[in-house]
Amino acid sequence: MDKDAFRLLLEKAFAKQLSASEREAFIRHLAEESGDDEALSEMLRSRWNEFKPASDVSSENAGRMLARILEDTGGTSTKSKKMVRLVRWSWVSAACIAFAIMFIMLGRFREEATAGTETLSAAVERNGIHPGSEKATIYLSDGSRVVLGSAEDRLLAFDQGVRIVNLAHGVVAYEGTGAPSGDSVYNTVVTPKGGEYKIVLEDGTKVHLNSESRLEYPVRFSAGARQVRLVGEGYFEVVKDSARPFFVSTEAQTIQVLGTVFNVNAYPGGSQAKTTLLEGRVDILSVKGGHDKIELNPGQAALTDIGTGNTAVLEYNLEGDLAWHHGYFVFNDESIVNIMARIARWYDIDIIYEGDLSEVRMGGIFQRSKSIVQLLESFQATGLVDFSIEERRVTVMGK
Repeated sequence: MDKDAFRLLLEKAFAKQLSASEREAFIRHLAEESGDDEALSEMLRSRWNEFKPASDVSSENAGRMLARILEDTGGTSTKSKKMVRLVRWSWVSAACIAFAIMFIMLGRFREEATAGTETLSAAVERNGIHPGSEKATIYLSDGSRVVLGSAEDRLLAFDQGVRIVNLAHGVVAYEGTGAPSGDSVYNTVVTPKGGEYKIVLEDGTKVHLNSESRLEYPVRFSAGARQVRLVGEGYFEVVKDSARPFFVSTEAQTIQVLGTVFNVNAYPGGSQAKTTLLEGRVDILSVKGGHDKIELNPGQAALTDIGTGNTAVLEYNLEGDLAWHHGYFVFNDESIVNIMARIARWYDIDIIYEGDLSEVRMGGIFQRSKSIVQLLESFQATGLVDFSIEERRVTVMGK
């Protein structure tokens, strides 16, 4: 196959426009190509650089993905022959090839679905698996509760003289007047699996709660410190008040701020708690006393080990940690187990694992408002994993 013909097939692959015969010719040519052709390698590198921002993949995963795809598509006669050829490709070229074929395979999966085999799309629809939405419950100081997400009334409740009101869809606020109180009376807002909600506290501080999270907070803050407790994940925009520092307590960390924007991830059962700073400054204290107070600067994250209390400070890519707040999943070469845990919370599903998944890592960007089908099919097309769905259980199978 000459270079112009291959370039045309490569572009058609990324545009998902290959016919069945073109698809087989494309895969067969890649399997037979030695990787020594510099012009071809440069073509692949150029196409990958255009595509890379939307999907990150490590060199190891690129090779494994390509090896699995070529094996599944019958591109070479023996596994040893495939691996010899892959070694001769640069990892950038392998990544480009792998993602090009991933697009091909997405179409192939849909085309080859038979009447007796339920597609992922059909299984998701049959079992009623949908993206999360704005829903939560507030538990008041007298033990009563207010279900959020469905009420149309502006005024939802009174508690200790403070009005609890709907500001907009998915946002609830506490409105009070007068001086700060002495004794604090607490409310608790809880988001279930498949839920999220935004709350404006009495001092004007804004908190966006992710799925399966809980925030305990005073109805009206006292004249001293402002203190809240978080289980799960929350994005905080704290109103500055130099006379009343703001504290967020989690299982492993206490975060002290004056006025700043940061994200806290502290789900129960995890191995660490993480605070990522976007604006301002925060001080981190370990609940177990594993270190003295640590100061974070914007762009840094503090990761505290749940077991030891030790904290490491890293320069961090904010995009991944804050993506959920902006309505996205961003996976940057993450283990499939960690990825599925996040997906399970948002789509309100349970996950079962089969086979060896210890080395399976994925990357990509997905909108949280979209069906889980797009995400699962993209991972399935790598050839590294497969999925089955029954009721609200998603089984992840290593290949």
